[in-house]
Amino acid sequence: MAVLIELVNVHNHRIYLNTDCIRRIEPRSEHPPTSMVVYTAGDGEHQFEVEGYMDEVAEFLNQKLRENS
Repeated sequence: MAVLIELVNVHNHRIYLNTDCIRRIEPRSEHPPTSMVVYTAGDGEHQFEVEGYMDEVAEFLNQKLRENS
């Protein structure tokens, strides 16, 4: 089941995204830890960077999906 989630990128902008659009999460930086969220939109793939290790971001998304199922 898809869920609308709110993520905050490294520039402190809120991004609302449907979980069905997320294609992958990639590690980005170690200091500070950041991850890249890659999603699809009408014209292809887009990405934005969020704080946290890849595993932490994935766990956050999984938790939101479990809460809304």
